[in-house]
This record gives sequence, C-alpha cells and structure tokens, in this order.
Amino acid sequence: MPYRGDRGMVKRNGFTLIEIIVAISVFATILTIIYSVFYTTVRARQTSSEVAEIYSRGINFLRNFSREIECAYLSPVWQGGPRTTIFKSDRDSVNGREMDIITFTHLCHQYVENETMNQSDHEEVTYFWQRDPKTDVINLMKRVDSTMDNDPEKGGIVFVSLENVVEFRLTFFNGTDWVEGWQDNGTLPNAVHLYLVLKDKSGGEVPFETTVPIFRASRIPSGVQQ
Repeated sequence: MPYRGDRGMVKRNGFTLIEIIVAISVFATILTIIYSVFYTTVRARQTSSEVAEIYSRGINFLRNFSREIECAYLSPVWQGGPRTTIFKSDRDSVNGREMDIITFTHLCHQYVENETMNQSDHEEVTYFWQRDPKTDVINLMKRVDSTMDNDPEKGGIVFVSLENVVEFRLTFFNGTDWVEGWQDNGTLPNAVHLYLVLKDKSGGEVPFETTVPIFRASRIPSGVQQ
C-alpha cells in the first residue's frame, strides 16, 4: 500500500498492474524464444539421426549387394544334367516406379555356425518387392538358399532386406550396351548398375547408385546346354 514519507511524498512498496503485465509479457517472450531454440535443436538432432540411419541402411545394402553381384557365377549344364545356377532379372513396377526382381547364384556365401547344415560358398539369392499389409509401405525382400539343389529359384528363407523402398532399378551391361532385364540364357552380364531410392520418415526420397562389375562374366562353353 502507498504511504507518506517524511517529506509528505507518496511512496509505493509493490508493483502496479501494468508493471506486472509487462513483466509477464517479457518473461513469456523469453520462454518462447528458449523453447523455440530448444525445439529447433532437438528436431535438428533428430533429423540428423534419421538421415544418418537411412544412409547407413542404404550404404550397407549397396555393400552387400555389390559383394554378391561381384561373385555371381554360372556353372555349365550338360545334356540331361542338373541345373544348379541361374542369373535372371525381370522388370516390374510399383506405384509407377521400377521395382525389379533378380535371381542369381554367387560364390560369396558367408558361413553360419550351424553343425547340422551342410554349407558351401554357393548361395541362391532373389530380391523382390512386397507390400506390407499393416503399413502399406513397399519392402525389398530377400530369399537366400545356401544348399545346392536342382531348382535355384525356390527354397531357402525369406526376410525383409530393406524397408520403405521407392525404387529398385537394375540395368545390365552386355559388353556393348546397357539393357533392361537379363534373360536366363546361360550368360552373365559384364556389369550391373543399381539405382535405389529409399523413403525417409518425412516422405522425402533418398537415392543411392552404384555400378558393380562381375568377375566371372563369360559365356557358357560351346557343347553344353542350359
């Protein structure tokens, strides 16, 4: 409450309503600025983490895919003999984007500690797309079979290799030109070019690209039948 001093002047021992309102407004402004800076920092760190994660997934996939393609091979199939190897690719599309399917055999199988399973360097691999019925996203699936049999397009286990894939496009170098798709004709391409697009959590697209030579690219010798 106001009171009079020794000289009769009116003095105050508190704040006026205007002063309180101004102080609250300044304090609220400072809090807003602090929250904005804090939110921006946290969001930037989260976004950076998400980008790093998706790049890590994409690069790891390119590394594994390249290793398998480099080791692709075809063995001769004599008249009436078993057919144990393959290299073929078909062009498919999902939502207007290329989503190829490839099946091949390679000699870079990584051994798994399992005494009950006969293993070798040989492995059958198929990459194909599949829509997740729960999330409706497109996943790149992988089938692997390390047992050598007479049907290199079946068997083994299937699992998700990459989630939320937008595009998986393959082209093949036949020694002269780059072509789409590769028929199962007993030959290997000289190189494979992969264009891969993943979708991040915000809906943005993250592209990856690589060209992989095939070390064993050669035509099956004459005198044998595929």
